[in-house]
Amino acid sequence: MSHPWRDAAARAHAFVRARGSPLERLRARALLGETPASEVTRAFAAAGALAAVEPDALLGPLSALDDLRQLAAPELEPALRALGAALGPDGAWGDPAEPLAGRIVRTAHLGGFLTKSLRARPRVRAAVDGFLCRSWDAERVRGGDFVTLAAYAHWFSLNESDVSDAALQWCGRELERGFRTRACDALRAARVFVLCHAAALPGAGLGARELCEALVGEQTADGGFALSERALSGAPVEAALEALAAWAQLGKTSG
Repeated sequence: MSHPWRDAAARAHAFVRARGSPLERLRARALLGETPASEVTRAFAAAGALAAVEPDALLGPLSALDDLRQLAAPELEPALRALGAALGPDGAWGDPAEPLAGRIVRTAHLGGFLTKSLRARPRVRAAVDGFLCRSWDAERVRGGDFVTLAAYAHWFSLNESDVSDAALQWCGRELERGFRTRACDALRAARVFVLCHAAALPGAGLGARELCEALVGEQTADGGFALSERALSGAPVEAALEALAAWAQLGKTSG
């Protein structure tokens, strides 16, 4: 863990130790480098979390394992193979009758995790990219829809396609605008960078060090992030874990 954020990370770790489940506490130790990340993968597998048949049920485990750079672990292969097989004929996961916004977010994130696993078959990648290119509209990321923005940024930062450059410019500009105007808290902004495995984004004059410092400023006295959107939505421990992931990953590049 980079020195400037060590104390804040220790407070976040204490928050997770006090309130988290055994698996969440294990994730925190792995993010701090105190235990091998592979132990978290084995714990998810032992809990049956990687045997889920519903794509939505895989989002949480894949996100957590992505934070630990574990998506290429052999334990994930059956789940990722099943995920590819479950892709719909239009290149998206989910019921075609559900609102498009939800299918975009689910598909972009699951597609991004598949890409990082290095197990995405060309057919699957092309189908997902086609769906997300067809659905792309700058209006979807304007006006504070940071959930959709994060999803599009995740996919297009990893996959070159016809709209990647323009989409990433829009996402970067709107993310910075949201951060500067306080419409988007530092934890949510940092999460976009972590998902993209990036220290900077096109169109954004916002970088890893500024976000790491902003996270320290948003941390509450108990070590958590009580005022963050993530915590307010009912996931205070996950908010602290996301902060640890941000300091672990962005802190390496921020000097």
